[in-house]
This record gives sequence, C-alpha cells and structure tokens, in this order.
Amino acid sequence: MTEPQRFPERWDAQKADHAYPCKAPIRAAGLVALADLDPELAGFHAARLLVDPSTSRLSGEPGKTAAGILAAQSQQLALYLYTLREGQHDDVSAECLRHLADAPDSIAHTLCTRFGPEASEAAQLGLIDMLLARPDRLRFREELRARLRTPGALTVFRYLAVVMAASRRRDLVAEVIAAVEAERDPQRLAALAEALALLPNDREATRALELAQARMI
Repeated sequence: MTEPQRFPERWDAQKADHAYPCKAPIRAAGLVALADLDPELAGFHAARLLVDPSTSRLSGEPGKTAAGILAAQSQQLALYLYTLREGQHDDVSAECLRHLADAPDSIAHTLCTRFGPEASEAAQLGLIDMLLARPDRLRFREELRARLRTPGALTVFRYLAVVMAASRRRDLVAEVIAAVEAERDPQRLAALAEALALLPNDREATRALELAQARMI
C-alpha cells in the first residue's frame, strides 16, 4: 500500500499562482459575492486581499477587485497607503490611483511626484485617469501639460493625448493642439494626430492634425 500524499508544510503563494492561474479570478468573484451579502466583512477581506502576496502577476487579481470594493466603501486611506508601499503590483496601484480622484490637492500632488515618467506604464495610466476625473482638474492642467511635453513611454503619451482629446473639453483639447506645435518626434506626432482625428468638426484641431501629418513626412 502506498503512503498517502503529504501536503507541503509551507504554501508557496507565488508558485501556486503560476501553477493555478485560474484561482485569481475565482477569489475576485468570491469577494464581489461577499460584498453583496455582507459588505462590512467584505471590506475586511478586501483590505487583506489588497496586499495578498498571491495576487496574480498577470491580471492583478484579486487585488484590483479588492481596490474596487474598498473604493465603493469610501476606504480611500487604504488605497492611498497601498500606493506608498514597496513591492506593489503595477495593475493594483493603477486601480488604487483611479479611485483617489477625490483625494486632497496635496495628496494628488504627492502622487504625481511618486508616479512620474519613470513609473510603470500601468501606474501612469491610473494616475492620468485620476487627474482627469478630479473635479478640480483645471488645477492640474500644468501637470497634464508637462506629461505631454516630457519624454517617456509612447503608450502612456498616446493614451494621455487620446483621452484629453476625447474629453472634448476646450482646455484639454487646447493642450493637445499646443503639443503638436512643440513636438518633432514622428511617433509622438502620430499619436497626437490619432488623438486629434477624434475631433473632425473642430477647425483648430483639424489644422493641428494637418500640421502633425506634415511634420511626420
């Protein structure tokens, strides 16, 4: 008779996540279900899962869902704390940032400094969403302008240009148009042209689009 298989004494969360990638969405779904049944208990588990070392390196789950649950319960302090910790998951950080749009100005400025051009692309995208969702976003117009003029990841630059143009807010569209006049890099000009193409009925945007296309040649 063979001996019964023994479980390992220590559970390696990272190896388990790699071996069983399906468990991350299941845990996330379980947290959502718990939030419907017992919101208070779900909040405690969300705080735990936000920093769970077994968060999927591919999907960011269940950490991303945990951030959403905490945001729905107005637990912004937990989200802010996560953005300050070392060893954070990029996708989870991005989700936390998106839910900090109502944070005080001083906190928003701190986050802008912490997640500058050298930060991960995912985190930068989350910060951009946070800034554009702020009710006082005009105060951060200079920050958005600087990110349009600062060298960095093309993916982030394209996303910023597109969402600013897609907002159709005159102040933000003006920044995209101004960026065309200052830009010389063909790839970045192509990204700006892609953004301005979303505004076919805007004469100023059309002129800037034509300028961008001419400089790309």
